[in-house]
Amino acid sequence: MKKKDSTKLDLGILQGRIFPNNLDKFNKFPNNWEKEFEILSEINLDFIELLYDGDRKIKEHITEDKLNKTLNKSVNINIYSANFDVLRFYDFNENLTFFLKELNYLYDLGVRLVVLPFIDRSDYSKNEIFKALKSLNMKFNKNMKFSIESEKINFLNLIEIMKSLPNNFAICYDTGNYLSQRRDIFSDFQNYKDYISHIHLKAKKVDKNKKFISCYFDQNKYDLKKYLDFLLEHNYKHKVVLESYYNKNGYSDLVYNLKCIERL
Repeated sequence: MKKKDSTKLDLGILQGRIFPNNLDKFNKFPNNWEKEFEILSEINLDFIELLYDGDRKIKEHITEDKLNKTLNKSVNINIYSANFDVLRFYDFNENLTFFLKELNYLYDLGVRLVVLPFIDRSDYSKNEIFKALKSLNMKFNKNMKFSIESEKINFLNLIEIMKSLPNNFAICYDTGNYLSQRRDIFSDFQNYKDYISHIHLKAKKVDKNKKFISCYFDQNKYDLKKYLDFLLEHNYKHKVVLESYYNKNGYSDLVYNLKCIERL
């Protein structure tokens, strides 16, 4: 399969969305991580965002040597970012020393941007997030970018935090999460793109109970193909990671979602 030249954006996918560990759960380390790299070579996506999940399965399976061998076999697939989803299960401040060690592990794998989701166990207030990131900046001395997610802090308050930090800290704009907050994903980018360093492309729709739920890309409130074109037109230079919704089969659902945004 070959992608259409409808966009020049760098598109990747979050690890675990092709061969999900459990069809009823998201953000779990895949059953076959090497096969995911092979599949992405065939459909010509650009990179995989590694997943450091709450079970820390990545440490059991991926070493620097194994990853390099897999990358050598996978045509045009790169490593750039990692989703540090472990923050949802372990408090950031209480485990900072351990997390610093794990961030060094990701750096050695080739990761240069880490998504930090301050959610669930690390669901901090505005002041708490600022202090946590300031501490991280002081103690982690590698050339790494950090892209921040939060469900407690509204978008504009998160921007205020970013203004007080070095420019290697910015926002991970998750389209699904911000749609759930009833934000306009187009105007947000147009007005605040300088504070967005990473985008997670996730689809959400409103169910019969008027709640936002995950869905296929063509069921999203806004046209995601138009959104990608909009990013390109407004000179977005960073990465876009597909959080591909699955229901029946990770791979076939990914193919369907890619067709929705004319990537296949």
